[in-house]
Amino acid sequence: MLLKILLMITLLITCFSATALAASSGVYEYTSKNLGYKITCPIKPLVKFEAGAKRELLVFSSRGGKVTLGFQITFDAFDSKSTPDFNKADEKTLNEYLENFRAENVYEYVGINKITQDNKGVMLINAGEIEVKGDDGEVEGVLTAEQQGVFVFFRTNKGRCVEVELIVENLEEEDILNFRKSLYTFTDTK
Repeated sequence: MLLKILLMITLLITCFSATALAASSGVYEYTSKNLGYKITCPIKPLVKFEAGAKRELLVFSSRGGKVTLGFQITFDAFDSKSTPDFNKADEKTLNEYLENFRAENVYEYVGINKITQDNKGVMLINAGEIEVKGDDGEVEGVLTAEQQGVFVFFRTNKGRCVEVELIVENLEEEDILNFRKSLYTFTDTK
């Protein structure tokens, strides 16, 4: 009887510990003092790389030297003069801008998305498969991307031009939803 009670107590402690760990490890607020921003990450980054004065790579998981989950944050990522303000531009201007992306690159998705309640940006998802056409316009084969990426371009509340890229090994809808949750918390602290 005593052994059963001890086993039950041990099981309960294990369950409560696992629940507490899962709840506490679900998010991590990362602050970059060098680039001047905050973002809530899915977990604490294992490694942070500074790639120049305007770019950071936050690595959450990797395997064999390859990033399997990470965020790359780049400031001055686009020209503010030649890029429409996604919050203020009319629909025609935004559609022309998006059509240029579609014409020049191969993306599975190109669209205007809410970054926060008051801020919009452009989200791009590169294609997982690309049809290769010959001179006659016939499909000659299909290239499969090794890794799909999700890219979001937006202006911060202080007007800085930012790109945040989600790097993930096998892109799933849940990855995009979690990424958008993190973007919603992005704060310019400069």
